[in-house]
Amino acid sequence: MQNLEVFQVSVSLQGSDLYQFLDIESLSSLYPRLRTLKIVYFYGAAIELDRLPHLATLPHLENLTIQVSLYYWEPADWSVTFQALRKLTLSCDQFVDIGTFLAHIDVPQLRTLSICENCANTNTMAQDLAVHLHTLVTRCPALTSFYWTSIQVNMAKMGYVGKPRIDVPLAELVAPLLDLRAMQHFSVCFRGPTVSYTPADLCAFAEAWPSLETFHFYDSDSSKSSDEEHYADIESIAAFTRACPQLRSIHIPIARLDLPAT
Repeated sequence: MQNLEVFQVSVSLQGSDLYQFLDIESLSSLYPRLRTLKIVYFYGAAIELDRLPHLATLPHLENLTIQVSLYYWEPADWSVTFQALRKLTLSCDQFVDIGTFLAHIDVPQLRTLSICENCANTNTMAQDLAVHLHTLVTRCPALTSFYWTSIQVNMAKMGYVGKPRIDVPLAELVAPLLDLRAMQHFSVCFRGPTVSYTPADLCAFAEAWPSLETFHFYDSDSSKSSDEEHYADIESIAAFTRACPQLRSIHIPIARLDLPAT
């Protein structure tokens, strides 16, 4: 089994039972050639943050899918480097866990990052996300593909927790990512909060990412918002495609397709 390169497992255990089922500490000695590790979770099982150093000892690991938990973690002054990792798929129960996770890893070769998290309080989401993304750009400078799904907590009989609308427009919300000039694939999905966007946002993305191939933006309630806060017009979409000649796919919630008067 030492030649095993792909290891995928589905886990339906509680976190405390996970380590009896999967020997995280011995993975590097059992499977030294492992390139892909995917641990798919059910019912809340997750890897605690202090177990990350064991995964980082896999010298050839290129593709990692995990859910991380900070429930039993105490702050510590350490970081780990995933030297060969190129693709990371990460899920977290809490939005705040993302920043803590990113602050404790270095992934110099990472090309693709996919994150799914639950946001319990959108009131400070714009400020917190700016910090998280700044850390991401510092820790993962080679990133070319970014996928983010944020699910706003919805309480029974109370509805969504926090503001229904993010305070800043889309380009400002993800501003640190604009420094990643090699970005090729960008996708964000907000399930709950509304994020505004206008032609000015598309212009900012086009100027920052000339190599962009796909641009996908989803939010739940844009159709209920005013056109002045949530729209792209035909001129801005055309300008986007000219500035990004490799663009193959674009999705935005609302496009205003009124042709200019002649």
